[in-house]
Amino acid sequence: MLKTLISGVKFVATVATVAVTLSIGAQAQAATSEPSGPFGIGLILGEPTGVTIKYDYSATQAIDAGLSFRFDRYVMLYGDWHYKFAGAFGDRNFLNQLTPYVGVGAVALFVNDRDYHYFSDDWDDDFALGIRIPLGIEWRTPRVPLGVFAEVVPGMAVIPGTDGFVQGGVGVRYFFQ
Repeated sequence: MLKTLISGVKFVATVATVAVTLSIGAQAQAATSEPSGPFGIGLILGEPTGVTIKYDYSATQAIDAGLSFRFDRYVMLYGDWHYKFAGAFGDRNFLNQLTPYVGVGAVALFVNDRDYHYFSDDWDDDFALGIRIPLGIEWRTPRVPLGVFAEVVPGMAVIPGTDGFVQGGVGVRYFFQ
């Protein structure tokens, strides 16, 4: 539990640093976003670190998925549905480009090293399934079809037993026109 809390604090500090850096580097005048397509692919760094894809199927809803792996230990797949709060910060300057979101999803973990325990030290199973609740924010860049995001994802493993966890990371996706 303490290890999870320390990891969460480190993650929040990283997200805060990235947010401050982005806001300092942003221009003070509003810019209109060039249209980008609904499908994006990119990388997420954090827990998990891996490949991420996203599909915006409306102005307020999206789905995303990811693949993370360490071949000598595990492969992790996750998928989430997001509700996006476009325009939540009004239409002032840089803030109008930020879109917070909340969602719900699932994570599946396939372990091939019995000594490796992703969720709980008490489990020796080679498969685990959990639920995730992503809380994040995305910035769609105004001049290129990129989405930069940060998210914190509390969740709970439900198979083979119950155990809480916190995931999260920062990432970038290229959205195809």
